[in-house]
Amino acid sequence: MAEPIVSVRNVSRRYPGGVTAVDDVSVDIMPNEFFALLGPSGCGKTTLLRMISGLDTPSEGHIFIGGEDMALTPPNKRPTNMVFQSYAFFPHMTGSKTVAYGLKVTGVPADETKRRVAEALEQVKLSHLADRKPDQMSGGQRQRV
Repeated sequence: MAEPIVSVRNVSRRYPGGVTAVDDVSVDIMPNEFFALLGPSGCGKTTLLRMISGLDTPSEGHIFIGGEDMALTPPNKRPTNMVFQSYAFFPHMTGSKTVAYGLKVTGVPADETKRRVAEALEQVKLSHLADRKPDQMSGGQRQRV
């Protein structure tokens, strides 16, 4: 069986004043897995993503990416990308260019980027909207980009 590409082990994030944003979360994300993190507002989804990307530090637990403990690895040295929740983040780009952005800036070859963008858009049923800009899509379509 394949090893997880991302492994979150017993991660918690507590803020001063006793607020717990993430409490003892463990999850494995396998290579090529389409992974969705779902939950109600305020449950810690964004905080968990910020910890995986290195923008926040866990109070407890470990985050491994590619088998390496990321505890002391700064965000710019991690093999991760993060697109914030605002779907107007790249209003000047088409859907396919927005999806390709993280791959392009990390040096993924153009042919592989094109293939992976096509696969991602197909998974979220947006292949037919690849050349549209955000103002030409519905709110739900923009969220999926």
